Amino acid sequence: MRIDLSDARGKIHWPSVRAYIRRSKAMLTHAIVKNISTPSTQRVLEFFSRCPNLEHLEIWAQSKPDVLYDLYKSSKGLKTLIISGHTALPQETIGKFLQTLPLLERLEVHEAKPSNLARVQWPEKLPSLKSITFGAMVGASVPDVQAPALHLPQRLSTCLPNLEELRLSWNPQIFTPYRLNFDVNELSRLRRLDLSGMYVGAEFGLPSSLEYLRIRGGTGLVGGSLVQREFPFVYKEPFELPNLHTLILTDVPWATGYTVRHFCTIAQAPLKVLHLDSCFRITGAQISELVRMDSLSDLQELNISHIAGTDDKSAAVIIGALPSLKVVHLSYTRISGCTIKAFADARSSDDSVAKVDRIYAKFCDEVSSDAVAYGRSRGVEIIA
Repeated sequence: MRIDLSDARGKIHWPSVRAYIRRSKAMLTHAIVKNISTPSTQRVLEFFSRCPNLEHLEIWAQSKPDVLYDLYKSSKGLKTLIISGHTALPQETIGKFLQTLPLLERLEVHEAKPSNLARVQWPEKLPSLKSITFGAMVGASVPDVQAPALHLPQRLSTCLPNLEELRLSWNPQIFTPYRLNFDVNELSRLRRLDLSGMYVGAEFGLPSSLEYLRIRGGTGLVGGSLVQREFPFVYKEPFELPNLHTLILTDVPWATGYTVRHFCTIAQAPLKVLHLDSCFRITGAQISELVRMDSLSDLQELNISHIAGTDDKSAAVIIGALPSLKVVHLSYTRISGCTIKAFADARSSDDSVAKVDRIYAKFCDEVSSDAVAYGRSRGVEIIA
C-alpha cells in the first residue's frame, strides 16, 4: 500500500495520518511525507517508522538528523530513502544509515553536510546500492579533518560495485568550485552521471558504461593544453562511450564545439539527446557545423537555447541535417516566425528532413503569435 501526501491541498495533521495507517493495518510499503503541519511532523514520522513493510520513504519535512536515524535505523526493508533539503544530514549520519539499512538501493540527501572525518564510516561494501544523490551548500571548513559534504569513500569499485546512478549538486551561497575526491571511472557500471557546480579539470575519467551525462555550471581548467581545457576528462585511447545517448551541458564555461566533436568522433557516442543551453563559448555558426556531422544524424532532441548567433539560417541547417529530430529548444534566440513555418511545413515534406513534434520558443521576440498559431495548426506543439 502507498500513501502520497504531496498533492494535499492544505497542511495535514497527525490524527489523519494515524487513522490512515490504522485502516491499512500498518501494511504500507511506500510513503511520501509532505505538507505536514509543523507540530505534527514528529508524530507522523514516528507513525511511519512503525510500518514493518516500508520499502520507499520520502521525507519532505524538517527534522533533526539524529531523530531520523533513531526512528528508521530498524527499517531493514527500506530500499529507497529520500531526505529533502529541509533537513541537513551530516556525512556521519549518512554513514550510519548505510550501515543499518543493508537493502538500500537508492539514497537521496539533498542537503548533506561535512562531518569529522574520524566519525564517518561507510560500510566496506554496498552491493545493493544503485543510486546516490547528494546536494550541498556548505563546504568543509577544515578539509584535512572533515569529510566533505559530497563525500564518497575510497576504493569505489569495491564499496559500490553496482552503482548505476550518481548525482552530485554543489550550490553554495558564494560560489567556489567543488573538486571531487574520487575517480568516477572506478564505477564500472555507472549509467547516469549528473554533476552541478563541479570543477572538471582532467582529474577523473568517464566509464564506458555511461548512458546519460549531465553537467551544469562549475568551472574547468585554466592552464594546460587546449584539448584538456575543452575536454577535461582523463582517458586513454581507445576511448569509447558506446552507450552514451544523452549529453546535457548547461551553462558550462569550458564547453565548445570541439567538446561536442570529441564526444561524437573520438568517444563515438551515439547521441539521441544533446543540450547545449547557455554554453556561451558555442555559437550559432558552430551549431550549423556540428549538426552536419554524420555522428549526429540520429539526434532526436536538440537544445540550443541562449546560444548567441542562432537565427533562421541556423534553423534551416538543422531542418536539413537532422531527419530524426523530434524536439528542438530555441528559446532566447534570434529566430523569427519563418523558422516556425519552416519546421511546420517540413512535417509534410517527402524529403529526409526534420519533422519535429515540439518546439520551445520562449522569449523569441521576432516570433509572432500568427507564426505560433500556424505551427500549431500543422500539428506542432509550440511552447512559447
